[in-house]
Amino acid sequence: MKWLYVLGFVISINLGDGSFVPDYTSKFAKNEGSTNSGRPKIPETEGFLPPSPSFENDHKPDITSFFFFDTIEGNSLPEGEKISSVIDLTKQIASEIAKPNAITGMKTLSKFNAATRIIRTLSYKQLKLISRRLFENEAKPYETHFLLWSVFRDAVSQAGTRHAFLVISDWIMERRLVGEEAAEILSVIPNSIAVPTMEYMNDFFNLAKSEVVTSQKYLNVSAILSFTSLVRNSMSNEISPEGIPGNSSSTDKVIVEKYLPYLASQLKDAAIKRDSTNIQLYIRALGNTGHKEIFNIFEQYLQGKHSLSDFQRLTIISSLDKISEIYPTLTRTLLYNIYHNTGETQEIRVAAVIQIMKANPPAEILQRMAEFTNYEPNNQVASIVKSAIEEAARLNTPWTQKLAENAKSALNLLTTREFGIQCSKSFIRSFLSEKYDTEYHADVSYIQQRDSVIPSSLFYNHKINMGGLKTKDFQIKFMSSSSDDLLNFILDHIAKYPQKSHSPPKEKDTKWSWDKVANAINFKLNQAKDVEGNLLIDTLGGGRFFPFDNNSIKNIQDELKRSTYSFREGKKFNFTKLYNQREVQLSFPTATGLLFYFSFSEPTLFQLNGQIMGKAHPDFSFGEKNEILMPVSINASLEIDYLYSSKIDGKLGFVVPFNHQAYISGVEKNIFTRLPVYSHLDIDFQQTTIATKFRPLEFIDKNKMFECSSNAYTEVHDMRSWSFDDLQILQIMKTHNFKQTFGSKAIGFTVDLQMEGQHEAFDLGKLFSTVKRNNGLLNLLYPSYEDAIDNHNLTLSINSKMVKTKFAKLLLTYSTKMKVNDGKKKSEKEKKSYTENGKFELPTERSQRFEQLHKKASDGITEGQSTIIDAELSFDEYCNYVATGAYSSSPVSEDSRFMMWLHKFSSKGVNQMKPFQVSLQIDSKMPKVALSNYEQALNSDPTSFVNAWLSYGQDEEFAEISTRGILKRSTKRLEFLKNHAVSKACVKNTKVGNNIQPVCRNVTNNANILDQYEFDVMHKNVPECCKNMAYKAYSLARHLAYPKISENNLYTSKEKINFGISFAPNLKHLDFSIETPDFSTNFQNIEVGQMLIPLVVSHPEYSRIERFTQKLLPSAVCSVDERMMTTFDNRQFHYKMGNCWQILAISGPKPRHRLDSTSVRYFQTDNEQISIAARKSESNRKELVAIFGENVIEVKPRKHKKSNYIVQVNNKQVKLSEKSEHILTDDEDNVILKIGLSPNGFIKIEGPRSGMRIIYDESRVELYASNRLRNRIRGICGNFDGEDSNDFMTTDRCILKDPLHFVTNYTLHQNCSDPRVKEMSDKVSKIQCTTETDKMSRAVYDEYGNKLSLMYDINRNREKHDQTRSCKSHIVRIVEPQGKACFSIRPRLRCRSHCKATREIEETVDFHCFENNLVGKQWIEMVKKGGNPGPKDANYREKIKYPEDCVPK
Repeated sequence: MKWLYVLGFVISINLGDGSFVPDYTSKFAKNEGSTNSGRPKIPETEGFLPPSPSFENDHKPDITSFFFFDTIEGNSLPEGEKISSVIDLTKQIASEIAKPNAITGMKTLSKFNAATRIIRTLSYKQLKLISRRLFENEAKPYETHFLLWSVFRDAVSQAGTRHAFLVISDWIMERRLVGEEAAEILSVIPNSIAVPTMEYMNDFFNLAKSEVVTSQKYLNVSAILSFTSLVRNSMSNEISPEGIPGNSSSTDKVIVEKYLPYLASQLKDAAIKRDSTNIQLYIRALGNTGHKEIFNIFEQYLQGKHSLSDFQRLTIISSLDKISEIYPTLTRTLLYNIYHNTGETQEIRVAAVIQIMKANPPAEILQRMAEFTNYEPNNQVASIVKSAIEEAARLNTPWTQKLAENAKSALNLLTTREFGIQCSKSFIRSFLSEKYDTEYHADVSYIQQRDSVIPSSLFYNHKINMGGLKTKDFQIKFMSSSSDDLLNFILDHIAKYPQKSHSPPKEKDTKWSWDKVANAINFKLNQAKDVEGNLLIDTLGGGRFFPFDNNSIKNIQDELKRSTYSFREGKKFNFTKLYNQREVQLSFPTATGLLFYFSFSEPTLFQLNGQIMGKAHPDFSFGEKNEILMPVSINASLEIDYLYSSKIDGKLGFVVPFNHQAYISGVEKNIFTRLPVYSHLDIDFQQTTIATKFRPLEFIDKNKMFECSSNAYTEVHDMRSWSFDDLQILQIMKTHNFKQTFGSKAIGFTVDLQMEGQHEAFDLGKLFSTVKRNNGLLNLLYPSYEDAIDNHNLTLSINSKMVKTKFAKLLLTYSTKMKVNDGKKKSEKEKKSYTENGKFELPTERSQRFEQLHKKASDGITEGQSTIIDAELSFDEYCNYVATGAYSSSPVSEDSRFMMWLHKFSSKGVNQMKPFQVSLQIDSKMPKVALSNYEQALNSDPTSFVNAWLSYGQDEEFAEISTRGILKRSTKRLEFLKNHAVSKACVKNTKVGNNIQPVCRNVTNNANILDQYEFDVMHKNVPECCKNMAYKAYSLARHLAYPKISENNLYTSKEKINFGISFAPNLKHLDFSIETPDFSTNFQNIEVGQMLIPLVVSHPEYSRIERFTQKLLPSAVCSVDERMMTTFDNRQFHYKMGNCWQILAISGPKPRHRLDSTSVRYFQTDNEQISIAARKSESNRKELVAIFGENVIEVKPRKHKKSNYIVQVNNKQVKLSEKSEHILTDDEDNVILKIGLSPNGFIKIEGPRSGMRIIYDESRVELYASNRLRNRIRGICGNFDGEDSNDFMTTDRCILKDPLHFVTNYTLHQNCSDPRVKEMSDKVSKIQCTTETDKMSRAVYDEYGNKLSLMYDINRNREKHDQTRSCKSHIVRIVEPQGKACFSIRPRLRCRSHCKATREIEETVDFHCFENNLVGKQWIEMVKKGGNPGPKDANYREKIKYPEDCVPK
């Protein structure tokens, strides 16, 4: 809450984050990120400022803007009446919350607003008196006492006066408010404060430093952050040139000399102690102040003068969000320098880009960033820049107009590279509600790391601009040092309960083992890193910050173990919070002498209480120290009463001083949701079942579950009373009523729906127009905002008098089963029994149903694996519902089947309803197509078939629908593929033996896509209601597709319906046709979005979900071809395999955080040790050895095409067949390896739990790595970290330049007879190791070659370089051929003066040349000073000499 006086105006604002930005107040009301440009100037005279509020314990706050509830013409309301009014209102609110049905009708939230406004006028002594009268004079039941305390506590916290704060401070010092409850209260104070005086801030500062606060973890964090938010809100640049009240220079002096030094010293102490949580806290606190002095504090940490981890430095960048809005130009300079330093960690550079986009970057900066994406060595940084600029260019609201224009100017400079969701992204959306003159802005950004596809950091916020009043409505930020390390740390502390004794270890192969390979190439596992992170969230009227590290997570796990006993006995919880999401009050005198005022508020109630009781087997506490034992089963019961109620109340009117009357017109909108439920839960992890039963928690006449209402009203209000009975609802139009009861016969529960409004119930036209007019996200986030004032009420209640069942029971089951072929074929009669019309019967008993469904689903499918998901819902002995779905497929069969069975029936002895069932069966036949050979894919026939049967009804009245479909590849599509440039490039590759490079792999997959579909639908006994619904759906589609539609009337005797779908050769458009007995319709040239293509077109081998996932997150594939190699990160180099074994990929288990633990980790993956090696055989083809844990697979090429591959698994020869897979399982029957032979002649080896799949066809090898292996792989296939620039990384993390040196590093010397390997190995061992840290530059230059010295000159690797490495420097080389000035595209190595070159090498280098005129000479001078012309295209090449390496003289 902020109070401002402008030309006699009285304005008070509470916008949920303490920010106030009305466009008409200039300096007196300035947002954090706004400027004064374009706003009227207001005379800066002391006469326009209110007097400094006086403070006496026995005097009320002297704030003249309390016109609505305090002084009118100098006459105050009786003080005793105010005190009694607060007490009465508090008791009324508490009693109404205890009976939630009455909350909306009794104006409970309006009473809370009234109590808060009265408390603002009361003194410290008066508030203490109220506290004593409420809680000390009479004994009350706990529930009553708790509700009274919650209401009064929250009303005081929302008051925002210094008197109220001192009362809260007393509660904390007396330990009446402790821990999480106290933290919640302090978090809302910065948003509700009325006058941020220096005295107020000093009181808060002293409280935050007190031992009582600092000794409580959550309270300490909340106090520090709330105080720094208060400091930011009180700064003169945010409110007025003179402060409100006081002098801005004196306020700033105290901030600089008192508050910031304290926070800086706390940060320094935490850094010395390496206390990660406190380091994060004080970094966030300093950033929260928004004061420019924090740059000087942060500089010493960014420059490495004081040691911080990379994540803590990342937190510094993230904490600049406030100051980037207040000082955007200054902050942008720092952030741009950080972003432009390519030697910095990618996470920090990405975070800098995110912050730059929030600081209103000018077109020049965006254009530079866009152009640099063409040369950016880091994919994560290039991705975030590209996505941010593209998203910003799409913005189309006045609030974001300038940013959009700047971004559009940079669009054409962006790189054409595409980045998947595995790269960092930024998404920005804005939309405008013209009726309300309200803009909504939402943005989501995330930071990816090299070790996981799960973002390590995620940022989301949305803001509102209501007619120029800007407010941050909600934000959430989650940051971690590594999402993979965080998850791994948690899983390391979850132990597995041993269920059976493990079999003795297998005899290891004497020739091959993972340990031998790892030792041979000196492969070392990464060490486990410390976990750091934090969560920042705006919730319940305040902002909360939760930093964590290893110890924090361990403490949570310890607390969970300690709480096991209390959970067994039953643990109660009770949380009630009232707060104001936003509040605006405006008043000014008029020429008539009457006082005009406007107010807007959104009081909210959130309540969650109940009890949880449960036990686990085995108990969580049975694990070792700091370890949780994963239970086999859990039994729990939960009583929960969830309540959320919010009221939006906007009003305006006049106050007549002489009779204390207010004449008001307003609109109120209520949202009410409640869920009182009792539930009992049984989870069996071994049987994969979840069983629960639930019922309403209480049985009164009606339990209101949901209400949404809106009313326009007028009111004549006596300013001296607090009655809310004077409202007169405006009725302009006729009221329509709708009442309906649902569920009595169907579920045994009765739900009453009541609707009243000025429009017909279920007005779909109005709903459709609203959804179409507004943005979808707007409808989701702000459903209460409407384009017109409309009286309505929608109420949903459970009628307890008509409840016929005590419990609803739900049983969920998941089951998988592998079919064992018995060699027998099913008779035609047996097949027709359930496939002729789609109708099939299943038992209602679950085990029998599963057995039959597994059998039916996998029938006719060789080695079919069927998966069943089953749900049973029953209402005591009243009625039952069963829903079962099964899917069966096989890697060696073309057939697959989906079956679904829905059944509704009455329990035994109850004959009130007829049984109803739905049965669906879909059979598909998809041929096995070539995936690794383009020519085979073109010449094969991928035509597929789909047959479906649907039957539904009751007794003998069943409707039947059957469908037969054929899916083909069209001739046009085939010609399109043959003539495509990518196909031609693939053909060139295949001519030299490179069949599986990315260009060929992509076009081969596309060659199998089916683009023409034809379906014939037959129906029988379909009810008229279903036909009408189908026609309405068709009518809607026809309306949406207009004018791309043509219709013809037909009158044929055909009973079937024909559907046809034909895609354009490029799949970007489709034609859809329907032919019925009565008409035919053609939908022509319907556009298909790029993201929808994988979902609407079919592929014989890959499902739609698989292809859509591939679109979002492309597979990591390493291709070893005849003459070319492509790494997991898509780096290509010429490569021809030799006769010695070479390690394609090796990966070890994730580093454990608990090295002292002897227990088995619950989520530990089998076969985490992977090694894959290959060599050229005597027949000039490839041999392969794959190691998965203790299992060794050796594959040798065939002697001739018709012979079999020689495959050995653990020294035993295995015969492969196209109709069967060789499967290895562990002691618990989990599949750990599958080896199969494709009809196209290649072998597939897959470790489902290890994340690696191998495709081998004698001449080529393809490795497919899942995302769990990110940054855990070494070998010729690269390190799989998402960056191709460092793929030539050795096991010692050295980066080599020459592919031959790189391959030699991963060649096994044992039993290698090639002398060239030994010679090359000796040469590689002498090469100076170059690591990623050597790439960074300590200086950043602008486009004129001048060093940017502002605040940022950072060395990522803050350790001292050894003498050898300090010899090296890199400069831009200059040549002047034919009167031109040319500069090398990339800097080249130069030896410093105290060093010498080992030898010089000569190489042809790319240059960019300018005319050697005045401009060219200026460039020469700037480059000689250390400048860099920046990224340019090469237009000249010349041979130059430069050192290969530098050593001391």
